[in-house]
Amino acid sequence: MGAVILAWVNASAAPDAADIARTLMLIGYQGMSDQTTATIRQARRGMTDAYLAAYLEFTSVTCEDVVRCEPATAAAVLRAKPDNIDSAALGALIDS
Repeated sequence: MGAVILAWVNASAAPDAADIARTLMLIGYQGMSDQTTATIRQARRGMTDAYLAAYLEFTSVTCEDVVRCEPATAAAVLRAKPDNIDSAALGALIDS
């Protein structure tokens, strides 16, 4: 599969920071499990770091804004019951 574009239909319904947090969670945790290798986790982390850095460069949203949105956004992602997502990692974000 080639490049994938993530587009949120309801992006205007939430603060920008929440939309960024949701994208970061899906890039970082979708398709992950206990069996996922450290190399894959590190590559995903690199992708999320690059996405966040690029987004923050062109907007007034701060990293702290995104972090504040993580618990509620993680809960919303889990409520949607996506297939093949690292639920334990998202659960830890809810408890933070």
